[in-house]
Amino acid sequence: MSQYEFDAKFPASATPPRRITPETYVGNPFMMNAALDKLDHAFSEVISILEQESSSQDLETGDNVLLNRFKSWRDELEMIRLGEEDLSFPQRLASPPAQNEGGLFAD
Repeated sequence: MSQYEFDAKFPASATPPRRITPETYVGNPFMMNAALDKLDHAFSEVISILEQESSSQDLETGDNVLLNRFKSWRDELEMIRLGEEDLSFPQRLASPPAQNEGGLFAD
């Protein structure tokens, strides 16, 4: 492979994308990490309770929708902490589009 081909394949100016972590939005990263630790602990506690209930009732944990939801939230939280989760605002939570209607009172 020639130097030209190498430079074309692996450009030196290519930089990895910047990771956005929760600390980006908070001035005190220690406070944010402590809060996220509490949230992770709470998720783990709920997951543990749901798993214990499933095992005591001889149920399959894979069929428990609520358990799967909390596990996915815990996994998503971990990805956010690592900066691997896209932090764009979900469309379903975005504010409704502005109405082009008039005011409350009509003359």
